[in-house]
Amino acid sequence: MEHLGKQYGRLYRANKANEPAPASATSVVKPTDHGLTYTFHLRKNAKWSNGDPLTAQDFVTAWRRSVSPTTKSGYNYIFSGIKNADAITASKKSPKTLGAYALNKHTLQVKLEHPMPYFDKMMVLPAFFPENPTALKKFGSKYGTQSKYLYYNGPFKVTGWNGTNDSWTLKRNNHYYDQKAIHLDELKYSVVKDANTAHELFDQKKLDDATITGVTAKGLQQNKDLIHERKAGTYYLRLNVRNGKPLATQKMRQAISLVLNRKQLTKDVLADGSQPAYTYTAPDLAKDPTTGKDFATETKPSDTYNVAKAKQLWTEGVKESGQKGTVKMAIVGDDQTITKNVAQFVQASVKKIIARR
Repeated sequence: MEHLGKQYGRLYRANKANEPAPASATSVVKPTDHGLTYTFHLRKNAKWSNGDPLTAQDFVTAWRRSVSPTTKSGYNYIFSGIKNADAITASKKSPKTLGAYALNKHTLQVKLEHPMPYFDKMMVLPAFFPENPTALKKFGSKYGTQSKYLYYNGPFKVTGWNGTNDSWTLKRNNHYYDQKAIHLDELKYSVVKDANTAHELFDQKKLDDATITGVTAKGLQQNKDLIHERKAGTYYLRLNVRNGKPLATQKMRQAISLVLNRKQLTKDVLADGSQPAYTYTAPDLAKDPTTGKDFATETKPSDTYNVAKAKQLWTEGVKESGQKGTVKMAIVGDDQTITKNVAQFVQASVKKIIARR
């Protein structure tokens, strides 16, 4: 929940066409200096929920904290491309050297190490939201651990979240700059980890919206209330490749990739319209400007599911690694029902290539 307190505080928001539109910034800016410099002008009437004005320094402060090698958000890598970001993450430079500057109270300037045509789209992401310095100083180590230890600069503020509970309420923020745009007094959120339970609550009119997957999704394809919403995102396994660990050997990692039948996973396990992922880039997300081809198609490997080859690579990889006996691995995920089902699918698939030695 690290970014809970920064909801809606982004420079840009995504409009209905999924293109960047002004949010805290007054306009979508064009880069200068051959694509290396972005200068954002902030709304002068934007405020936090405690009455503090939103300033350019709030963005600088937040970005320096997030790019730090000690950050706990796990998103410092996303700043790569901004001046000195990689060096800061690698502990080679101070966060103060990051290429983000408050030129004055309402002007934020960002300098890049190389042109990034997609940079404006990145400004929609929560990782680039601002943080309130008053809250950081006042709440200290408690900052962000509960809704009461945060300030908000969007149309709503979060209440009732204690750090572990699965429900909270968004209430109208009376300091939001555009009060006429707020048409609700509050929104109640609930985390429902099982798709069938979510659907039952929806049927009972206890939820206005529910995300469904798996068996539940399969059985509701003809339901009049079902909406298919396309989203660009890729789920992947994050493997432990440290020296001495089983998957430090490339061939063993390749074997796991080849033994996963992604078509079966998306069709029978997820069953929610998801497509097989063969690259980091989601289908139809972006095109190669030099060829006009979809990145996901262009970079798709020729061999995506091959159990025989996976067994061969696994055997060779185990031998190269010097491991003896049965290779033991653990898979960790969250506690949603669908995550457990995916983990079981991965586990069963990998067992096909793991042989006792």
